Amino acid sequence: GGGDMIREVHLDHSTYQENEHMLEAGTPKIAEAIGWGAAIDWMAQWDIDSVHQHGLFLAQKTVAELRKIPGMKIYGRHAEGDGAVVSFLHESLHANDLASFLDARGFAIRTGHHCAQPLLRKFNIAATNRVSYWLYNTEHEVDEFISAITDICNKYA
Repeated sequence: GGGDMIREVHLDHSTYQENEHMLEAGTPKIAEAIGWGAAIDWMAQWDIDSVHQHGLFLAQKTVAELRKIPGMKIYGRHAEGDGAVVSFLHESLHANDLASFLDARGFAIRTGHHCAQPLLRKFNIAATNRVSYWLYNTEHEVDEFISAITDICNKYA
């Protein structure tokens, strides 16, 4: 145990290892290193282009369905090959309220300025909602998400 950063401890002083070794407190992150190796092995089984295409498909489907909801604004061009992230905002619902309603239904989305405050200020937008997709998301989840957000907008917008 421990990181061996201290050579000796006395009541009135301590002596430390040299150089960077004196900064290595505690046990090294052994479990995390093993977990990282397992994660790399797991990722190696997937064709990353297929994973990317899957995310793009889910994002495109989300954009197409969100555009059907009256008052919903989609941000970004969402052209072929763009990322698997969709930013949106309903004109009658605050972004935080929409996120809370979705959270109550089991959907985790990001809400806020997304580290893009200058851009949002330029467009006079306080916050947006954002959903992103990857390998573990399914088309069924997109359908459920769209159903939930449509219901929320119909009730509260």
